[in-house]
Amino acid sequence: MLDTQSAFLTVKYKLHNPSRRRRAMLLDAMRRAHKLLRAIRPDVEAMAALDQPPRREAQSKLWRRAQTRLHWRAKRKLQRKLQDLARPLPLGAGPKQSIIFDAMAQAESYLELKKANPNTSYPVTPRLKVGEDDRGAALDGLANSQSILEENEYRDLLAKLSRPGIPRPLNILKNRVSDGALILQDDKGRLLAFINLLPRTANRKRTVSLDGLMDTRTGEIMAGSTSGGDLFPLEGSRWHAEKFLSRGTLQASRLIYDGRDFYLAATFQFEAPVREPTAYLGVDRGIELLAAWAVLDENGEKIEDGFCSGSRLRQFQRREERQQRRVQQRGKIYSSRTRRMIADEEVHRTANEIVSAATKHNAQVVMEDLRTIAMGPHQARPKGARRGGWRRMLTRAQYMKLKHCVDYRLKIEGFAPIRRGQTSFIEVSPAYTSVTCSACGHRDKESRQGQAVFVCTKCGHKENADVNAAAMVAAKGKHFDDIVRGRRKGQKLRNDEQFSAWYATLKNGGGTHVS
Repeated sequence: MLDTQSAFLTVKYKLHNPSRRRRAMLLDAMRRAHKLLRAIRPDVEAMAALDQPPRREAQSKLWRRAQTRLHWRAKRKLQRKLQDLARPLPLGAGPKQSIIFDAMAQAESYLELKKANPNTSYPVTPRLKVGEDDRGAALDGLANSQSILEENEYRDLLAKLSRPGIPRPLNILKNRVSDGALILQDDKGRLLAFINLLPRTANRKRTVSLDGLMDTRTGEIMAGSTSGGDLFPLEGSRWHAEKFLSRGTLQASRLIYDGRDFYLAATFQFEAPVREPTAYLGVDRGIELLAAWAVLDENGEKIEDGFCSGSRLRQFQRREERQQRRVQQRGKIYSSRTRRMIADEEVHRTANEIVSAATKHNAQVVMEDLRTIAMGPHQARPKGARRGGWRRMLTRAQYMKLKHCVDYRLKIEGFAPIRRGQTSFIEVSPAYTSVTCSACGHRDKESRQGQAVFVCTKCGHKENADVNAAAMVAAKGKHFDDIVRGRRKGQKLRNDEQFSAWYATLKNGGGTHVS
């Protein structure tokens, strides 16, 4: 078993108000890299044609060996062509290496997809500039259209020409002054990105002093100057410095342009000792509460519980729905970024609280598998009751985003994936968790007396319904570890190994349940 757990997380910093000269330098580098993929298209298409064998020879070992040799030679030839195309570009060694790597990766991905589906199209490389001749030809075609279909085609072309493409992101794989990118910090705690984009022979280079700046990757104080790149102030808070720079190690960066602003997407690696959980934290994602959680110890006894109210998100969504209906009734298109922003805030806040509780109690997180979620009897709208949008709320509760946020946070804290390539939390079926008593294991749908009230019809245990369900989710996680894990796929459990019987035995030495 590994002693440490690695996790990778990317944060996107905005480059703060770059000057006109700096913007021109960034755009020039990205535009030159953008053209490389288009230049090698004939060579890549020729390689794709090699993968279309004649029927009789398709099963021949000699033919496959010959094709392997041809592919290897074509790949080497393509790499040399990319190097020749990149050599005269006025870019530094790091950006040149990155665009060659990206173009090669795109080509190989296209070839693999082409094998599976011959109709796969070549990677899109939109034109960054549109000439007057192209626009004039489109206008002439629109004026001379003979049918409505032809007219619509030229209208679409004009709309496309009016929106030039955005350069592809430029990867920066190195973390060195000579040919990469660094995130530096001055004596006032401000963050700056040093990006090396220019070669030593560039005419427009300027000398930049790095004296007194700290390399956040190594903690060393920089000295001297360079003329291969430039410094760009980053928009980041103290939280970013504590979250990423103090705990993670910068691995690679990506320069992104969205048509208006520039961003540096920095990928950090986090190392943490692998944990061996001794408890279980179940999460119930509901409607009245965005999430409720409960921690059970090894004996199935509750240690702590809590919940994250989704009232702010729910109220805002309902207000947005009313506004959307009013706008659409007037025949206009409604759009709002605020709803997504508030939803993201609530989801991240909930994920932080869940992971904090899991870290505090060294608990394995257990979440519901809601891929086949359906409206249960406790979620249905009572006859004659006011419509509250329950079904729409279930789809907007950001379930998948919450799982993603919890997953990468757990990995940063040292919780290893359940299996290789999977999430760091256990997923269990949510069946009957809302109608089973966490105190005695008695199952009865009558115990769920309301959306937020659970009163066991057998033992009288009274609790918030979502917190009770969270405890049952945690118990299913323990059942998975104790009984299910390690079984062959499809192997049936004995009657006493079924969850209901197992949990009743765990809580009171045996018992019955009511379906």
